[in-house]
Amino acid sequence: MSRMAKPTRHVVFSPSTRGSLLQALKTAGRPEDNVVALFDDLRCGPLEPFDPEARERWLNDEADYGLEPGFVRLWHDEFSSQALDPGHRLVVWTTRRAPQDWVGYLAWLTRLGDAPADVIDISDIVFEGTDWQGVPWRRRQPVPLITPAHFIHYGLFDLARAITPDDRKDALAEWRRLGEENGAFRAVRDGRLTSLPLTAFDDQLVAAASTTFRKAAFVIGTVLGEMHSREDWPVGDLALSARLRTLVEDGRLEAQGDPYGSIRFFEVRLRTSGD
Repeated sequence: MSRMAKPTRHVVFSPSTRGSLLQALKTAGRPEDNVVALFDDLRCGPLEPFDPEARERWLNDEADYGLEPGFVRLWHDEFSSQALDPGHRLVVWTTRRAPQDWVGYLAWLTRLGDAPADVIDISDIVFEGTDWQGVPWRRRQPVPLITPAHFIHYGLFDLARAITPDDRKDALAEWRRLGEENGAFRAVRDGRLTSLPLTAFDDQLVAAASTTFRKAAFVIGTVLGEMHSREDWPVGDLALSARLRTLVEDGRLEAQGDPYGSIRFFEVRLRTSGD
């Protein structure tokens, strides 16, 4: 069977991307294409030596994932069996501007070896849309935030190109660097993947708080909104909620309600000199 005769399988790095892409493929008249997603968000947690159990412990202890034993290994085993399948034409989606997409791509490509595959890199596309209030926006997007309509409108399926030997060489070098740094988080700063410490977002969380109680979800949403406005998507809400609780434990913030419950049901404020 020739490469072009193989069925197409798209490789993405979040379940939300998978859902949007499946809708877009159906709209584009390509329902025979299938999509596989990695559920493990590699923009946070240890990378090397790659140990699913170590990542699972970190995600539970430092990011409040609440995973059952064996989930992370299952995620990677299922993903690898499909995303590296030589029986398919593999098409990977990524952007250098979003760490979840880019680190996932690096991890996948370093495991692909010399097998042929294509990449759709949306790094330089400026998308347009309107927010929930009808306010227009223009910005680059991580793959998980692309809507099904964007896939079609911007002709993204036509951007596929063959992965080159230089792509593989560069990916391996970048992955090795990130593994050696093994930061708690990874962000794109000045166009480069950068490893960050566990406390990297603490000051932003404190700055989003006030001397009066604010919903924890509001504080976290404010920080996420600042990241999105900078086209910077280095961390998700689970990791930020874990750091918010740590700030309460350390005394930088005061909580009202149960800080170990849902972020919708407790509030935080700055500690004042009289507390």
